[in-house]
Order: sequence, then C-alpha cells, then structure tokens
Amino acid sequence: MGILVRILSGACLVAASVTTGAAAAAPSPLDEIAAPAMQVLGTITGQVTDSRTTAGMASVQIYIPSTSHGTLSNSSGRFTIAGVPAGTYTVRAQLIGYATQEQSITVTAGQTATVNFALGTEAVSLDALVVTATGEQRARQIGNSLTRVTSREIEVAPARNTQDLLMGRAPGATVLQNSGQPGVGSTIILRGNNSISQGNDPIVYVDGVRIFGGSTPQHPQARQSASPLNDINAADIERVEVIKGAAATTLYGTEASGGVIQIFTKRGQTGAAQWTMEATFGANRAGRLGTDADPTGMWLRTCAGPNNVSSDGKPFVDVTCPESGSWLQTGPMQQYALSVKGGKQDIDYYVSGNFSDEQGIIKDAGGTAGGGLSANFGFRPIEGLDLRLSTALTRRNTDWLPSGDNGDGFLLNVSRGFGSNFTGAAGCDAGVTCVQNGRILDMTNASKATHFITGLSVEYKPGERISNRFTVGYDYNVSEIESIRPFGYPRYTKGDMTDRNWRRALLSLDYVGTLSNSFRNGTLTSAFAWGGQLFSDDAYTLSIDAFDFSGPGVPTLTSAARRDVTNDSRLKVTNAGFFAQETAALNDRLFVTVGGRLDGNSAFGEGFGLQFYPKVSLSYVVSDERFWNWEWWEVMKLRFAVGESGKAPGAFDAVRTWTPIAGENGQPGFTPGQVGNSELGPERSREYEVGFEAGMFGGKLGVDVTYFNTTTMDALIPVRRPPSQGFLGTQLENVGELLNTGFEARVNFDILRRKGIDWKGRVDYSTLHSEAVDLGGQEITVQTFGRTYIKEGYPVPGLFGLKLTNPDEFADPIWEENAFVGYLYPTKSIGLNTSVRLMERVLVDAVAEAKLGGHMINANGYQNGRRGAWFPCYEAQAKYRSLSTNPAAEADVTALERARCALNGGRVAPTYDAWIESTDFIKLRSVSVTYDLPQGLLPGTRTASVQVAGRNLWTSTDYTGSDPELNDYRGSLSRRDYYVLPTFRTFLASVRVTF
Repeated sequence: MGILVRILSGACLVAASVTTGAAAAAPSPLDEIAAPAMQVLGTITGQVTDSRTTAGMASVQIYIPSTSHGTLSNSSGRFTIAGVPAGTYTVRAQLIGYATQEQSITVTAGQTATVNFALGTEAVSLDALVVTATGEQRARQIGNSLTRVTSREIEVAPARNTQDLLMGRAPGATVLQNSGQPGVGSTIILRGNNSISQGNDPIVYVDGVRIFGGSTPQHPQARQSASPLNDINAADIERVEVIKGAAATTLYGTEASGGVIQIFTKRGQTGAAQWTMEATFGANRAGRLGTDADPTGMWLRTCAGPNNVSSDGKPFVDVTCPESGSWLQTGPMQQYALSVKGGKQDIDYYVSGNFSDEQGIIKDAGGTAGGGLSANFGFRPIEGLDLRLSTALTRRNTDWLPSGDNGDGFLLNVSRGFGSNFTGAAGCDAGVTCVQNGRILDMTNASKATHFITGLSVEYKPGERISNRFTVGYDYNVSEIESIRPFGYPRYTKGDMTDRNWRRALLSLDYVGTLSNSFRNGTLTSAFAWGGQLFSDDAYTLSIDAFDFSGPGVPTLTSAARRDVTNDSRLKVTNAGFFAQETAALNDRLFVTVGGRLDGNSAFGEGFGLQFYPKVSLSYVVSDERFWNWEWWEVMKLRFAVGESGKAPGAFDAVRTWTPIAGENGQPGFTPGQVGNSELGPERSREYEVGFEAGMFGGKLGVDVTYFNTTTMDALIPVRRPPSQGFLGTQLENVGELLNTGFEARVNFDILRRKGIDWKGRVDYSTLHSEAVDLGGQEITVQTFGRTYIKEGYPVPGLFGLKLTNPDEFADPIWEENAFVGYLYPTKSIGLNTSVRLMERVLVDAVAEAKLGGHMINANGYQNGRRGAWFPCYEAQAKYRSLSTNPAAEADVTALERARCALNGGRVAPTYDAWIESTDFIKLRSVSVTYDLPQGLLPGTRTASVQVAGRNLWTSTDYTGSDPELNDYRGSLSRRDYYVLPTFRTFLASVRVTF
C-alpha cells in the first residue's frame, strides 16, 4: 500500500513540475488578455438549421474547440458568441444525433462575423466525445458499450430526481421505484447482481469526483432509505453516462464491478451573463390505489371498507377518520431553480440555486423539502493550464410515513380494518368495534440530511502530444434519522424514541497522464495513458434508543427513563491503485486497446497482497474501408472487449473479531465473533462483450447491439465453520462463482421528417440470465419470510418454496415441495421513447417501460387474506360460509383461492407460497409537452418555454398487490410487497425563462 501511495504522489509531483515550466510557451490569440482595457474583441453570430427540414435547431452546442468560448442555440436555432479576440478560428456545431460540422471564420475587432450551419442526422456519432477513466476519447475508439442520457432528454424529462432520468432510458439498467413516498431512493442494478455479500450499487462520479452511490440507513419506521444521488439537482445536469460491466470499468478498479454512473453538470461559457429561471408546480395523486388489482387502496378511499362489519359480526368504525371519509389527498409540490452562467476571457462560471417542496398522497403525512447551491468555476491563467472548481451543498428534510414490516405501519393497519393494531373502544357505542388508525400520524418520523460535494481539477497540456490531469474531491453526507412515539401513544403509552446519526465521507485523489504519438505519416497513432487513484471511505453510525418518558411534552433522549446505545459503527476503508493503457490506431478505423490496473485495499487480508485487473478491447469502423460501398449503410462499427474489475470485502471481513458482552454483575466480557481470514481478497468479475453499431438510410436508422458474459470469480460467500472451533457465525471466503449473461439492443429511427414535423422513436431491449455456478457447498438464505434463497444452478437470487400444481382446479391445493418458483428480479426490459417536434415550437416526449420475468411475494394479500380482510377473498369466503345451506358452494372455489384465503372448514391454511406472483408490468413513465414561446413575446428574455407533464400515468399488470416495483427490503438482495405505499401519479406545469 505504501508503494502505491508513493507512486501516486510521485505522479502528482511530476505534473506539478511540468506545470511550472509552461510559462515560456508562446501565446495564442486567446492569451492576449493581460490588459483587458487594451483588447480588441469581436462577435460571432449565426443560425443552425436542420439540413432536411430547414427548421431552426435548439440546444445545439456552438463553440471554439480548446477555448471557453461557446454557447447553445435558442429555440429558433440562432446563437451569439461575444467577447472573442480578433483572429481566425474553427467554429464547431455539435448535437447528439446529428453529424458534427466545423467551419473556419475570421473575427475582426469590433465587428460581427456570421457563420451558419445546416446539420444532417447521424444515427451513430463516431466522433462524439465520451469520458473514460483515462480522459476524453472519441466514440469510434471505444470497444465497449456505453449509454448516454443527453441534455435534450434531460430538458424534456419531468424528473423529480436524478434516478428518474435513468428509467426507461438505459438498456441493461434496472431502476425500480421502492416506494411511493416522496424522498425515497430507488434500486439501481446494472447487468444483474454480481455480488452476494458486498452489494451491487454502481459507483458514481460527479464531474470527476467520486461520491457515495449507495443509500442512507433505513428509517426504522418507514422501512425506506434516501439516496444521496438524488441530491444532485436535475436542472444542473448536462448529461449522464452509464458504463456497464467489468469490460468497461477495469481501470476504475476494485469496487467497479457493479458499473459506473458518471454525471456531468453544466458549465459556464465566455460571454455576457445568462440567467435561467425555472418554476414548477404540480400535484401527486394516488395511482393504482382503489382498483380491483389493488384492493388495499379501497381502505384508503373509504376509511372503513365496503362491508363495514368485523369478523365477529359487529359493526366497526374508525373514530379518527378524516371528515372527507378518505385518507387520501392531492399532495402539492413546487420546485424552483435559478442559475447564471457566463465568463470573460479565460474565466467561466456557472452558479445555481434550487428549492423544492413535495407532499405525499396521505393527508398530513409524508413529504420532503429542501434545496441547495452549486457552483462550477473554470480558470485558465496560462496557455495549456485549466483549473476547475465545482462545489455543491444540499439540505433536505423528509417526513416519513410509517410503512412496511412494522406494527405501526399506516397501510398495514388501515388495510386490515377491524384487525388493526389500533383497535379500541374509545368514542364508540356498545357493540361497535372501534379503530384509531389516525393516531399513527401522532408519531414523528423525520430525516435531516446535509450533502456537500467539492472537487478541484487541474489539467495541464504543455503541448499537443501530452496532457496531465489531477483531481481531488471530497463527498460528505450527514443524516439525522429520528423516530418518536410520544407519551400517550396507543401502542406504547409511555412513548419511546430512536435517534440515528449517520455520516459518510469519501476523499478521492485521481491523476491521469496521456502521451500521443503519430507514425507513418499519421496512418499509425498511439495514445498511452497512465495514472492512479486513492480513495478513502469513512463511515460512522451511532444509534440510540430511549424508552419511557415521564410525561407529555417535547421528548429528548435524556427525558427518557431508559437509554440504550444499539449501534456504534466506525468503518474506514482505503483503496489505492495505478493503471496503464495503450491505444493503437491504424488509419483511424482500427483501434486496439490494452491496459491493466493494480490495486491494494485496506480490507484485503494481510496475506493477500495486491490485485491486478487486465483489459483488452477492439474497435473496427468497417464502413471507413474502401470495400464498403453500400450507400444506404453509412456506418458500421464492430467492437469487442474483455476485462476484469472487482469488489472488495467489508472493512472487518478479513479479521478475527470478538463481540463485547456484559457478564455476571455487569462485568465486561466478550464472546467469539468471526474467525477471520488472512487470505481474503476481492471478488473478481471477468466480462467479455461483443457488439456492433450501425447507421443506415441517411441517418434515419441507428442500431446498437451487445452480448455480454460476466463471471464473478472468487465470490465472497459466507461459510459456516465447525462449531468445535468456537466461532458460531459465518466467515467470508473467496469460494464462489456467479454468472450473468445477457443481450442489449437499442434502435433509433426517424418515423416522419417533414417541414413542420420531426418525429423520432427509440426502442431499448435487454435480457438477463443469472446463475449461481458455485457456492462452495453453501445454500444461502437471503430471507426466509420472503422465500428468497441462493442455490447452485439457480438465479441470484431466486424464489423457492411450495409450488401450486393445480391452481385453476376446483379442488384442494396440490403442492410441489422445495420447488424453484421463479426469478426475483426482472429478466427482460423494454424501453420505448418517442419525441415529436411540431412547427418548430412544440415538442412532445413520452417514455414507457416494461419489466418482465420477475416475481415477488404479495405479503399484503397473505396477511389480509388470512384475516378475512382482502377483497378478492370475500367471494370465496362467502361461499364457504354458506356451506350449511348450500353444500355445493365449495365446488366453485379454485385451488388457488383455497390456498390464498382463510376459508371456513379449516382444511386448507393460507400460505405465503400461494402469494408469489409475477411482477410483469408496463408503465407509462412520463409524458411531456413543451412549447417554446416566440422570441420577444416576454420583454427582456432571450428564450421562454412552458411545459405540462405527467409521471406514472398508466400501469398495466396482473400483479394483485400494491405495486410490482415495491421493495420492503431496501439494501438487501431480497424484495417483497409488504404494506409499502405504491408509487403515485404526478402532474406538473413548468415555466423556463432565460434572460
């Protein structure tokens, strides 16, 4: 480890010494700025149009390469770049989906130079720049697949948070909404689960700074977590790049086997200050609640239930039911963002602020509010030296609704009607059963979060052939998670309190250098890259429980009679490594890349040493060859990549541990914890992928296809040692092997392109096969209640249990024991996107997504069905109750109904296994309609637009629970639908103005 750190430090010193020597470099026209008063500046203006429709094109990036001078075209395609020193320049126009154009122009002092562009569509953009671990590379050089969410998609997306941007827009990415509570995080999985014990979250970078990509600790009452990823304001994001699989993430090293998500925020550009103001107002409304497919919601709409009679025949009433007779509300929401960007000479800036307030669909409960500030500054003091500082601070307060596997859960109690845990006699007449579910909302369930990200990047190019970049970043998360049941609370009259303080800090140091060479008159080129990183991850959690307050009032931890420290966790992991990579190109069409990374990690066992991850990739642009003469098939790129990346064990997984206890008379003591493993190393995921990218019919059709095969070797498996060794727990060992294979495809196509209409479509399709090849002889129980296990030869994870073999027969159930029931997570995904621009001013965008092949336990149905409080069981239960007068009634009840519902006669007991259901669904993720107002309609503005939009507008599924995406086990491989509030519909209206 010390060697790695010294090497990395040495690389930084080299970069510093090179920087010092740059002062003598010859100045360029853009460097003649030492005395601004003496300068002579000009302006570049023009318009960008579609070469086919002649319509003006908005959001095209117009800039002078290697400078900070640039801008975006407005809704009519017009642009202005002011403050350009006199001279001759190359001006570039670039937009994803269109061929990049360049033109040479001469700027005269005090004059305006005009340049116009007519861009043609390009289904596959081979010259687009993408960011890799070694810096920017052209897409034609990359031998692996990469998905990009562009600025155009972000502008039209009605995203409530960053995770919303990925839904339906990235093949191979599974993004599941875990709950319908505002502020909750989603589950993100790229190309399946490749780790059993160390999590599968992708690592996340923001402007080159690594941030914590997991989730905050689960709230004890809400059973949900927030995601720091969502603290990044969507309005500040320029683009998102999703890197999937070990073949693409090798140089990111240990921790990168789950994939990488790179977020790039907006930057300033030279010119006058440009202000952008956005205001959004909207409402959240119940989605599937109250439908036949989701009978739980009927309780929320009626506060009582249709039969209004308890199991003993007595009437019942909820004495805390709202006057409206429904627990539901239309939850208001509002979002505001204000930003300014600009620059002068060699300084640019982007500064923004935002605030949002969103309420949920349950009256007087659930919501999140907060905001933040962010800034991005660039400074070029001398030629070749570029300094960039980015900083963001976010504060957010969230009010959680109690839910999930929780006796105080709101949905659990409301949906059970007379079976509520808040049943009592207060306020009711004799012979009437009372419930007091409204008292659940007397609880306080809150999270207060602060998130700070900062990074400084120094890039130095002493010449055309060599470059150096050093980045230091710091990501700091703090959350105070609190739950209070006040004095006098029905289920615990003396009250109690849980206070959890969580902190996660990541320090990252990153250096990369590149050296380019050209041989044989430019037919053979070489790009050699080297560098290293150091990451330090510091996690701290302190949890305190307090019980029995002395009386009413504002409770504190010290006002309770009993206090227990239930968790004091302090973990710190350091990872350091360096890499080298060579990319050789022949005739700018055949690219071969060879590289590797060497890593050390403080969590590796003492006897393990270092880990090496190799990579090889090939990219071949066949369509650039002379023999390629199909005019209708313009672009054909073949690619292949193989590589490895890893996943380190936890901070103390390799060491022998002892558990402290209180012995006799309170004397301190300890018992054996885990035995330890000095040879413990990281999991290694080896992946190969092969694919192609094709553009046809004049840019009207684009196809991107990938097959991948990922094997996780030395998987960390919890192995139980013989009890005779004195250690009763499990110990992680590198004995497992997991396999994920799949197919990903994206098809972009023009549906109709005429003057006044531009209609595009996109289809994404992906499959996944998962298998536990070797578990070292272990059978791993993920969750018994959820019927979730990992077994050799089956998915990671799978659902196992009793399988009903005669569900539709009018007979008692017949079960197959210890059967594999199905995949837990979806195995197929289909994403559909269409956008239509009408009359140059109206843009309609829609995203739909289907997830198929997954299964989950509808625990709501089981728990309520066995209590006689589940609507689909009412008919079957009524038939059994009528057996005394109608002996034939039983004949109309199927085996599935008998297995699911608590029926009189007692011959069949309900079981969770009967409630394992397919979670196949199709959702209309979002629809938006944006109208660009005529320029000058609002005095003093440059551009203005209005948008109306909706999210989660429609769902089609046969799943009978609350929602097929829900997860009551956030942070675990298992998932289930256990009284979690389903996702809601959101309706939005926005105004966006620049001036």
